[in-house]
Amino acid sequence: DELPRSRALHPLEWVRVEVHGPRPRTHLMTAMELALLASTPDTSLIWSAVSRVSELHLVYGAVSALTTAPLSPGLPASAAQGGTLAGARTAAVRLFVGRISLVAVLAGVDTYRDELSRTPEGRAFLAVHDLALVALAGRDIHTLATSGIGRELVHRGRLALSAAGARASSGLRESMESVQALVKTLERMLAEGKAVATPDGLRLSLPGGAEAFKQAFFAIRGEMAAARALGGIRGAGLAAEEAEKTLEALKRLAAESREMALAYGAVARRAAALPADKAQAYLAAVESLRASARGAAKTTLPGLLHRSGAPSLKDPLAFMKEAEWLVSHPELDAEAVVQLARKTFRGRVDLGWLRSTGLTMEDLNAMARNEKTAWRLFQQATAEPSNLTVQLRAREQLRGIAVEMLTERNAQRLFPGFRLTGRQVRMAGGHVIDDVVTAMTGSKLQHGVEVKGWNDSRWRQALDAWQARQGGARLNENQAVLAKQLERLLDQLTDAATAPRGPPFLVVTDKLSRPTRNKLTTFLDENSPNVLLIHIEEAKILELTKHLRAALKLPEDLSGGTP
Repeated sequence: DELPRSRALHPLEWVRVEVHGPRPRTHLMTAMELALLASTPDTSLIWSAVSRVSELHLVYGAVSALTTAPLSPGLPASAAQGGTLAGARTAAVRLFVGRISLVAVLAGVDTYRDELSRTPEGRAFLAVHDLALVALAGRDIHTLATSGIGRELVHRGRLALSAAGARASSGLRESMESVQALVKTLERMLAEGKAVATPDGLRLSLPGGAEAFKQAFFAIRGEMAAARALGGIRGAGLAAEEAEKTLEALKRLAAESREMALAYGAVARRAAALPADKAQAYLAAVESLRASARGAAKTTLPGLLHRSGAPSLKDPLAFMKEAEWLVSHPELDAEAVVQLARKTFRGRVDLGWLRSTGLTMEDLNAMARNEKTAWRLFQQATAEPSNLTVQLRAREQLRGIAVEMLTERNAQRLFPGFRLTGRQVRMAGGHVIDDVVTAMTGSKLQHGVEVKGWNDSRWRQALDAWQARQGGARLNENQAVLAKQLERLLDQLTDAATAPRGPPFLVVTDKLSRPTRNKLTTFLDENSPNVLLIHIEEAKILELTKHLRAALKLPEDLSGGTP
């Protein structure tokens, strides 16, 4: 904005965008795409589009974009149907995010241009690289696939890495290997007749070809890293036979699914980055994990293996030990294992910390099955006993969990003639209900069950806020949140009551004051009259909540003294 404008740009004219700062980056895009980026108010889209190219997180999108037609001056049909300029912009930017990442693999090399320029081999690679980048910038996949540029790029890249030797940064090696994997994937798909390079782009001959392309890319990326890892182990004079068998088994599994291809690549890259002895031990732990997985736990292997290869994970061997405990424990429910593995993959639970708690296996299974369990919050509360805000949040969460656990454990008594048949069930309207109970009389009558762990004070505040909002009063932030939660509750109950299900159940504490009970009854009569109210003993709620706090090693005294 501070510089004078040079000239007008044609919408499809290509420009180079340089991002300066602690992590400089270079991107190629059309003027129209740049204008779309600059105009969108959705900063998350901008972040996903341009801020992570240097880390090659857009490689996935780059492979996907190879099968996409060139960006036309018009907006996509989905945007036109939206009817609003903002919606059109958002749709266009989302389209751009996938297509600009076509050049992400090669553009990532620009981050290491100075490093490559230090050797004749690196400079020779850059010369070929820039020719390939021009082909990709013009979306001329046909030229890239048939001119020999790709093979020359791979050849020059190997020479450049060889010349750099141990001095090559890990980022440069990752970037170069991604380039080589991209070229190899193109050649393999073309040779097998699964793809055809045309002047308009890459055309895949089979349904689901885009997914096959991605899967092949990640598998090839894994093969390259695996070769590097095995070379390091052999170079250190260590036995590599078992490590080779493990990587070969992962390679075979990578041909079965994209998730396993991603896991194979992550494991191979992590092994290649470790010292030889630690790489050998890590791959042995990978094999032990594979052998230990039982039943439904086998479905969690791709995610756990992928997580074990994450660069942010400080001790992959310790992680593998905890993961093996998860997939092999005979008393962990399959549903609990799947949920914990999913959260582990996303970094939302620390298995080592979880094992250090005093939770009984019954409690752990119940909490782990619930996808809403905030393990990170509880871990933080354990580490920060004097943080009153965190402690109160943890107590509120635990109270809700305790009421849900009591509802499940006492389902036959609370719902006579019914049995619990589902947890966290998505209704027809998209809302998720806590439980579903089904009649035991032979009929298929079902009722949704929503559990609300609020105490009397919370119910009173929420109902007062709702009444104030209905009267047109201006709510403060806390009141607005409570009223919104009641609105969501009504939406859930309405969705749960949709045929063929019967009237839903709402489970609440039995210790509500008369005024609060009357307000709740009036609220339900006016907004969801068919709801059946079920009460849980407050004494049992408090008892179980206290038990869970003790198991998680949370302080009981929040008066400010030393717990």
